[in-house]
Amino acid sequence: MQTVSLDDAQRQLPELVRNLPKEGEFLITQHNQPVARLMQVARPSLRDLKPSSLGAVLRPFPFPDDNLLNEMLEAK
Repeated sequence: MQTVSLDDAQRQLPELVRNLPKEGEFLITQHNQPVARLMQVARPSLRDLKPSSLGAVLRPFPFPDDNLLNEMLEAK
């Protein structure tokens, strides 16, 4: 992990962010004491995402005579 002073980080922030994929992360120090860490944000995979609205539209056990498609279209 590369170390950079807070003053340098403030001046070079765009460059530091561009270099994150190569460097991995930066330790930011002030007066030689660690104060922060700059690292990439982990992007969630599709497996981590959970549906938020399907449960409100679909019933757990639809009956054969239910017309769910028309109900969903009318709900818009």
